[in-house]
Amino acid sequence: MKKIILISVSVIAVAICAVIIFMVASANKIDLNDSSKWVNVSHSEFSVKLPEALESSTQLYSTSLGTEQIACYSKDEVFFSVAKKGMSSADISSLDLKTYLNNLTINGEPVNPVEVNGGYYYRAKGSNSSGEIFRIDAIFKNDSAVYSVSTGCPALERTQYEESMIKWIESFYLN
Repeated sequence: MKKIILISVSVIAVAICAVIIFMVASANKIDLNDSSKWVNVSHSEFSVKLPEALESSTQLYSTSLGTEQIACYSKDEVFFSVAKKGMSSADISSLDLKTYLNNLTINGEPVNPVEVNGGYYYRAKGSNSSGEIFRIDAIFKNDSAVYSVSTGCPALERTQYEESMIKWIESFYLN
């Protein structure tokens, strides 16, 4: 009988500890989708509204030949990155972003550009050292440069973050 009581007390103690650990872990969980916890991020070249939990990072995301990453914010495997490619005024004025994107394919798939704030965004798939990622990329231009904005998350978490990632892109403005 003593063994049964001792085992029962042990099981109850383990269960209580598990509940406490779960509650503490849940309380510390950061929700990147909670727009009430988003802040305006001001950069010398742009402004954007992002979750305050995204931290400035030196991680390199989505840059191509001739572009320079000017800002990156990330938390775990979710990121928002901005890269810039300087161009001459003549090249900028002759660049039609929509035509460029309508002729662009990624992994053999055409992109479907959506207009936003003078630029365009599109959904893309990619991979990194952690595995497959889902991205929403955007392209904007001003008088001297083209800006490539990329936000992403693990592909398996697409449904969790896609709507928020679009809102981050929609809040992006060049200064």
